[in-house]
Amino acid sequence: MTVRILCLHGMGSNAAIFAQQTSSFRSLLATDHEMVFLEAPNHCEPSPEVSGFYPAPYLCWYDTPTTEKVAAAHKFVLNYIERRGPFDGVIGFSQGAALAASILLHHQLSKPTIPPPFSFAIFFGSPIPFSHSLQHGIDTRTAFGQRAITPIPNRPNCPIEVPRYLITDPAYLRGEEELKRLAREKLYNLDRLKRESMVATASIADGFITQSVGSDSDFNTPEGSASPSSSVSDAGDFDDDFVETFYQMFHHTCDKVRIDIPTGHVYGRKDKWLMHSKDLVNLCGNVIEKVEHGSGHDIPRGSAEEFADLVETVIAMSM
Repeated sequence: MTVRILCLHGMGSNAAIFAQQTSSFRSLLATDHEMVFLEAPNHCEPSPEVSGFYPAPYLCWYDTPTTEKVAAAHKFVLNYIERRGPFDGVIGFSQGAALAASILLHHQLSKPTIPPPFSFAIFFGSPIPFSHSLQHGIDTRTAFGQRAITPIPNRPNCPIEVPRYLITDPAYLRGEEELKRLAREKLYNLDRLKRESMVATASIADGFITQSVGSDSDFNTPEGSASPSSSVSDAGDFDDDFVETFYQMFHHTCDKVRIDIPTGHVYGRKDKWLMHSKDLVNLCGNVIEKVEHGSGHDIPRGSAEEFADLVETVIAMSM
């Protein structure tokens, strides 16, 4: 019988890259395994581990884990499963692993008597998953630089802030307002380059240079756009289009829900997400096997046999 496995890549990657990253251990698996690599719907910057090594597109399931964007990612994956499934299991790396965990946790919360979309899950280098509900997880708005306007009732024994050991990559903590600022700054710089090009072209057409290209006199800031300094300096710049966003991080210290299907966990001793991956283990109630390799945030080829053994063991325990 063919074992169908949905594979979810990390942030700043794509399906083809994930296929290459997993090729060493996949080549050691039984031939009756069908791996389906799904492509995320959103464009983003390449991850540091991918940049310079693999070609675009660089994609993500969400650019920041707000409740709204996590819900959209759930819908995207679940719609795909409905159209192209069923799948026996899921393998995720980094953000793809966190998304798979989030989907499974929410299924356990909302449909505990219905079989989940997967009968096993394997997580490589996973950050902590986020919830799309205000009823679950730790309120992490302030960690993401967001203004906490609407109070969220604190549940008993739930931390009121993110445990410090989980604060890792500054780029990971870019919230909605920071992303808006970066987008506005990018548009501003593109407009500047466009205007500089127009000035230079016009001057050359006249046969001489009439202004020094790149000076402040070359252009005026277009109506409705802000200079980089004004867009950066004050959170109040966003009041006109401000929409409150929420970040709810699942954590075993305040969430009783557990993933109850067989799971396997792989993480690197030098990975910045190591503590996240270990905390994900605590959100799983049927952990079959864990492998800690000596590398960083990747899937090292030198550990291919260990990874293949883990996959086969977890699959066998799910049958």
